Amino acid sequence: MTLTIDSSPVDLPPLPGETFKAYFNRIANHLLKSSRCIGNSQLDGQQVLDMTEGDRLFSSASTLSIESVTLQEALQANIALQCNAVRKLEDDCENLITDALLSDPRLVANAWSALCEELKGTLAFLPVLNGLLTDKQLDALIDERLANLNALMMEVSGVLSKADVVAFSDLLELKLMPWLVGLREFLQAQLTMVDSLSKNAPAS
Repeated sequence: MTLTIDSSPVDLPPLPGETFKAYFNRIANHLLKSSRCIGNSQLDGQQVLDMTEGDRLFSSASTLSIESVTLQEALQANIALQCNAVRKLEDDCENLITDALLSDPRLVANAWSALCEELKGTLAFLPVLNGLLTDKQLDALIDERLANLNALMMEVSGVLSKADVVAFSDLLELKLMPWLVGLREFLQAQLTMVDSLSKNAPAS
């Protein structure tokens, strides 16, 4: 297989019996040495969207083309995606505040479950920020924001067990919405920080 990174050939062939995921990780480690990471990849000119697609194409492919980006660019893109995800959560929460009072309780429960799953995805991203945050900032993130969220979820669980839709709607409006807005503003502040680091970095 011929490997090119940013249109230049690279002598890093796959090992005998190596899976696409393992090869992909080796390439990522290779790029990491120069503070870069994989932006996108193509096998025989076909875009690789996920590991499943890569596994399907890998065994018969003759070329793998990689476009790399800097770690800062990748982090910026990921934080921006999370900002958009939290903004969607805000919209979903706002809709649920009203729907909780008007819709079928089963639909409300399903919507709440879906919102919680989306929120889990954003929370799973937060450890990526460790390198940007000081120990004090990280402690504040865990002790304040996440502890407050845990307490809120306990309250929501309590009112849902009593089928108290009015209290549920109030909790969403008075506590969860401000928490989500605060999380988005926090993420946007990190995005601004990464952007400033990128602009202030010395030219190579």
